[in-house]
Amino acid sequence: MSRIFKHAKSNGGKYITLVTVAIVILLLMIIFLIYPVIQNMSLLITMLSIFIAIIALFSLLIYSYYEMEYIISNEYLLIKWGLKVTRIPIEKIKRVIKPERKEYEGIRIGGVGIPGYLLGKFKYLIEGNFETVSLYATKLDHLLFIEADEPKRKFYGITPSEVDEFIVILNNLNRNIEPQIQEKPTPFKAPKTSSKDIKYALTLFVISIVLSGIGLVYFLGIYFQLPQLVPLHFKINFEPDRFGNKVELIGIISFFIVFGIGLSSLLYYYVHRRTHLDQTKYGYSVMIIPVAISILFLILIIVLMNQTLAFV
Repeated sequence: MSRIFKHAKSNGGKYITLVTVAIVILLLMIIFLIYPVIQNMSLLITMLSIFIAIIALFSLLIYSYYEMEYIISNEYLLIKWGLKVTRIPIEKIKRVIKPERKEYEGIRIGGVGIPGYLLGKFKYLIEGNFETVSLYATKLDHLLFIEADEPKRKFYGITPSEVDEFIVILNNLNRNIEPQIQEKPTPFKAPKTSSKDIKYALTLFVISIVLSGIGLVYFLGIYFQLPQLVPLHFKINFEPDRFGNKVELIGIISFFIVFGIGLSSLLYYYVHRRTHLDQTKYGYSVMIIPVAISILFLILIIVLMNQTLAFV
């Protein structure tokens, strides 16, 4: 006999649906704006293929949200989401932990992470340690951590609609399970090398900001040398095919710089202030992402401005 628990209701389904609709509108706008300019059928087909793949992925995420459920049978805890079912042997479940805090404190490794919908691999603070958790969660005030040995230690995060009944049924099937409530958040347990890792994270953050600053200085140094009419768009062979007022360059370059600085600041805030991942082994390495993006944007700025200078 199996007992089915639906996920706790949240606004996650609405959010992911709105995001999908926004992406559809944005992609349609891009296609209708670009195609009249390029008039290239093969490129249009490629763009439509990418468009369909993205919509299919987000449609799967929407379906996964509304069909998510947790099934307890005599032998397994089944976590059903979308087209996949995760099986956890009941006998391998060691603990069921009910966290006291009702907000997310961690960082996403891969998957969906929006309010009311957490699906995928996450780093989560459990009992003072950052653990890798497979989350299939909606409403965080229903969150349960399932610790299992299968054969190595794993954590799963679920949000059944009836939390207490779920724990009772699971405990009846395996008397060795330790139901546990984290009444107070456990302080983060920083390793001895934490100060060194914090410096690495801060260094990477400063590097990304400096690279964005270099891009800004380089742009301003060339901008005031340009005439009012400059090339704004180039073909693949770097031949200009559209000219306009140089003021338009400010919007393009500003996007590169603001995005680079904004991403660096946001990631550093979460890594250092919210999650303390910079105090864990290799946790600070996530700051390499904004550094790489800042390098890419700096290269784009240099190439764009050099090509603009070449045709004025």
